[in-house]
Amino acid sequence: MSKICWSIEAYLISETKTLGSVVLISALIVVLGTCVCFLYAPDLKSAVSTPDQKLTAVKRIFGLRALEVREYAQDPLFLLGQALFFDPIISGNRTTSCASCHLLSKGLTDGRPVRGVYEILKTRSNDTGKTYNSYRLRNALDLWNRDANPVRALFWDGRVEALDPTRNTFRSPLGSQLPFGFKNILEIQSLFPIATDDEMIGHAGDRSPDSLPPPHSHRVNELAPPVQGSVSADQILAIHKKLMVRLLGSETPREPWQEKYRKLFLTAFPDRAINDMGMVQFGASIAHFEELAFSANGARWDRYLAGQADALTDAEKRGALLFYGRGGCVTCHSGPLLSDFQFQGIGIFSLQVEINNELLEDLGRFAVTGNDADLYKFRTPPLRNVTKTVPYFHDGSSTTLEDALRRHVDPISYNRIYRRNGSALMDKAHVGSIAPIVLSTSPPSGNELAEIAAFLRTLDSQSRKTEEIIPTSVPSGLPINGVR
Repeated sequence: MSKICWSIEAYLISETKTLGSVVLISALIVVLGTCVCFLYAPDLKSAVSTPDQKLTAVKRIFGLRALEVREYAQDPLFLLGQALFFDPIISGNRTTSCASCHLLSKGLTDGRPVRGVYEILKTRSNDTGKTYNSYRLRNALDLWNRDANPVRALFWDGRVEALDPTRNTFRSPLGSQLPFGFKNILEIQSLFPIATDDEMIGHAGDRSPDSLPPPHSHRVNELAPPVQGSVSADQILAIHKKLMVRLLGSETPREPWQEKYRKLFLTAFPDRAINDMGMVQFGASIAHFEELAFSANGARWDRYLAGQADALTDAEKRGALLFYGRGGCVTCHSGPLLSDFQFQGIGIFSLQVEINNELLEDLGRFAVTGNDADLYKFRTPPLRNVTKTVPYFHDGSSTTLEDALRRHVDPISYNRIYRRNGSALMDKAHVGSIAPIVLSTSPPSGNELAEIAAFLRTLDSQSRKTEEIIPTSVPSGLPINGVR
């Protein structure tokens, strides 16, 4: 079968003369590869009869197996990461923690359509040298299973990415200035929300609220850079340095929380001196906590894959067959986390906004790569706990799972709207960015979409008890917020 796929690919590419055709043909090959799997699989309509027998064939074809339950232990690295994740001390005005936007009750998102204010991106250009200005205003992403090997990119546009995981080479906003010592992208990811003004860092001149307990009330925000807006790599590194001074202190007498954090860091990293602690250790501890606390396993789908036939209803089994069969969902939502972690266009376009007399729109992956082929593409989200992460898409524009599924099967009709200047929302570039699989000529019906939604609800799980994840207090003594 693989030889047939490669022969078809070689023939089609040899007949292709333009870059645009190569992109289209490559996308068609992905669809063809999925179809070939079913052509060479046992006939799911005649050779087998029951949903369980058909799903047994599906499990074999796609190599499906239950997620492994990770061993859980509150070791020193976990405890340090837990403290940093929930402690508002790491934000500019001491009111925002990582947990403020990653709530367990919202599937580790904040449950809002978008997070933050407009961030204007002006640094990317295409091969012709034309510079594109765009904005970024996006939905908060969840944190489930981010330690898994298939995860090679984080954020909607993949601006933190593992280029070569075996050699520990990464893409990030710090570029070549990324400190040495990071082992994976989850460790790197935590460096950037704390240096973003509309997420955690705030603005120069801010003061912490008077309502905070002493010694945190009415304190100057010493972390924020002097100018609001996008920050350079040098400014990010300067913010990180100031944050470590806030956490650990540099002179005596030190604040009470600084003594507590010194002990936590030294216990978690016993082979390092306190003066050698930095953002590599900061990121490693938060990542370790997230890996253990937010591993989503033990879902009903996992129990079914492990052999428990009654873990799913008949409707959910039919939904699984549609997901892995005619619905074509598995083309992009593949693997144990139900994502290929690639970048696709599925017809979700943000409305243009006017900023400083300039009409801007979110250009997606293009803002990272500058490649025209990446215009309006966003990372395929994994689907574990998807029912908890409402609203959906990068702009949070779908408020129900059923609506998100309908937009997948009919993206054109959902975008027959107009901009303020009277032009249609979708132009040639927009339509050309939509993956062919989304424009299927035989989409699932309404009842079938309901069955796919039923299957997706079998992916819900939380492997840790809430009290194992949320601490009773944090070293700073500040209130723990945003955890419910």
